[in-house]
Amino acid sequence: MPGNNGSAGKGDGVLITFAQYEKLEVGMLVEDVIEILGGEGEALSEAENMVVYNYKGTAGNGANAVIAFQGGKLLTKAQSGLN
Repeated sequence: MPGNNGSAGKGDGVLITFAQYEKLEVGMLVEDVIEILGGEGEALSEAENMVVYNYKGTAGNGANAVIAFQGGKLLTKAQSGLN
């Protein structure tokens, strides 16, 4: 739904690959990251100007990436089991 960005539970169906994850660079705009990954992940945490998303990996078996944004820009990224 337009205008409802960052809603918890949104993006549950978005699966990402390691190749997509590798394209992400600290400082990128949230819009650019969402374009690369194909959608918003599941919002894990939201604060004043910070949001943390979880993305499930295509590899299954608990593969995922956690992406944090502050002020609309990528702050940190971490992954486990993406390939």
